Amino acid sequence: MKIRLYATLCFFIIAISAKAQEKKIQDIVEVQLRNAGSIINNEIVVGHYLFYKTDRINRKTYNYELQILDQNLNEVGKHTVESSKHLFLMDAVYNGNSLMLKLYDYKNDKVMLQQLDNSAKLLSAEDREVGKIEKAQFRQMQSSKGAQAIFLFPLKDFGFADFRTVKNKNYGYSIDYYSSQGGKNWNYSSDPKLKTHLFPTMLYGDEDIMMNIIMEKDGLLSKDFNLNLMVLDSKTGKPLFRKSLDDSKYKLSPINGFRVDESGNFHLLGYYYNKESNIISSKSLGLFQYTLNNSGEIVSKNYISWTEDAGKFFKVDEKGEFEDFGYVFFHDFVEDNMGNFYAIGEQYDKEFKGLGFDIVVKDMMIFKFDKDFNLTNIETIEKAENNISVPNAALFSPQMLAMIVKALNGYDYEFTTSSTDKDVISIGYQDYLEIKKESDKYVFGNVFIADGKLSTDTIDLMEAEEEKRFKVLPSEAGYIVVLEYDEKEKELSIDKVKLNY
Repeated sequence: MKIRLYATLCFFIIAISAKAQEKKIQDIVEVQLRNAGSIINNEIVVGHYLFYKTDRINRKTYNYELQILDQNLNEVGKHTVESSKHLFLMDAVYNGNSLMLKLYDYKNDKVMLQQLDNSAKLLSAEDREVGKIEKAQFRQMQSSKGAQAIFLFPLKDFGFADFRTVKNKNYGYSIDYYSSQGGKNWNYSSDPKLKTHLFPTMLYGDEDIMMNIIMEKDGLLSKDFNLNLMVLDSKTGKPLFRKSLDDSKYKLSPINGFRVDESGNFHLLGYYYNKESNIISSKSLGLFQYTLNNSGEIVSKNYISWTEDAGKFFKVDEKGEFEDFGYVFFHDFVEDNMGNFYAIGEQYDKEFKGLGFDIVVKDMMIFKFDKDFNLTNIETIEKAENNISVPNAALFSPQMLAMIVKALNGYDYEFTTSSTDKDVISIGYQDYLEIKKESDKYVFGNVFIADGKLSTDTIDLMEAEEEKRFKVLPSEAGYIVVLEYDEKEKELSIDKVKLNY
């Protein structure tokens, strides 16, 4: 099913929105809007944070503030940091109990990890030097507009894990765990004597387990690699198990993981490939879903084929490519109050440009699964196309290209949130409307899922010719928060806006 949002001279639909709350913060010397975010617990927004530079203390020292707001934009606490002019907020994550900031002082070459409670009171602080590899990653982030940090991860209601790349004989990793429950901090690092390169990605963490995918390569430029699932004990940092993810029929590439129930079982989701395929350069066959117990044993398997399952809703060729648009990248997986699962995706495809390729990001897509992970429906929400230049795009598989586009912040998807009882799921994205005989506009689109049914809404953000810096954040169910910075007035405006559904 395709849902179309469009505008012409005689037919222009923009939902009527109302500002519920407004707030202004003045005397802000400098702010990067990527340093504002929502505090989310179990897909529910419980507040917001803002980090900005306020004034100069002396020749070498500046004052920075981290402000925490509640759902109604009321200030609940403020934390002050004194540092050099070159202080950057690399990441901020919330685990249900506390907020962890990862700050990088470029001038003094140090990382500052500061943990705050819900009222911005400082709970713990750790400073450490920055390694050469980590420094290069930080500088690349600072120079890449909109690039996303992927270093700091929350463990639900328990603590935080800080990942960094280290260089021994080959590349490896170091994981620092910081407790938010008064427990013991720990470190787990790869073996420095290994002759292979190791690159980790955390999928899920809580008080019992930390689930990670480890990519192992013989050479940095090699297209061949192995993927292993490594699960650590969250309390001690000791490995519980490590196992290869390839089964007898397919190669697997996980993209998400989460708990299933109190028994300790968890879901693992991702793409599956032919056994002889190379994940970097080959097309996937579809999605897989495994249920594993806390010992790493597979309880159940499910495969959703592009051709056989998704092909019931869209035309898909024998290579697994959707004929109308190419491929789908999945941003998130979420469950509703009836046990249905939704995969929130965005279409993309390669487009020839000169001697190379651009990646074209297209419409939003929502895949619906029942409680047994059978695909029951696919819906499409149309939006404007977005072109992203990716160097050497021809060398990578569609799924690897999708991850590169995500790192470049090239998608229009913004967030997925749920109401407290999961009866309403909200999916947000940005869009660009071309309007005949009027100014083009940037708008915010929202998709609501309630009682298994889908509805949409849009609100204006600004006209394309306006030169404003703005950002949209999720809020409680049925609302968003829009931030706009006036550089001339040194003023940050924050509006809570009601959506219609």
